[in-house]
Amino acid sequence: MKGIKGQLSSLSITDLMQWIDMNKKSGVLFVTSDEQNKCFIFEEGRLLLASAREEGERFGDFVQKEGYMNLEGLKQAVKDGQNEDRSFIGIMIDKKVMPEQFVKVTVEHLAEKNIMDILGWEEGSFQFVEELPKLLRKSPIKLGINFITFEAVRKHDEHMKKRALEAD
Repeated sequence: MKGIKGQLSSLSITDLMQWIDMNKKSGVLFVTSDEQNKCFIFEEGRLLLASAREEGERFGDFVQKEGYMNLEGLKQAVKDGQNEDRSFIGIMIDKKVMPEQFVKVTVEHLAEKNIMDILGWEEGSFQFVEELPKLLRKSPIKLGINFITFEAVRKHDEHMKKRALEAD
């Protein structure tokens, strides 16, 4: 399997995102620390989905919380996507289960939150696997990662400044 792996101390999350965008990479970026696992899925440098292993930080958690679909419905959409060789997200949008704008906002929010979390880690590792999962092929959601990364860094910096002021 093609890809790269390493430590965030050698290649930061912001550098990784820029590398993926500039080189129009397709695949999955896994970023882990001792207690947290984050993932970002890209096609030709565009973000398709961001998620985490932690409960409440997964795409499906947001879909269920907002009442668009239950766990069984999500599993069925994934199964349908595999059978049709296309994105389960596209299937949910086409079937009008949820609006495309909700998906875009949710993916942006998850990506931004994941990046902010990673920026706060003292150490961590990453692995980029250059293989796009079948269940996300032909996704209608393809977001630019640079603005999302910029916003995450800006918000992280604001948070750190606020914490420093509170400590004084």
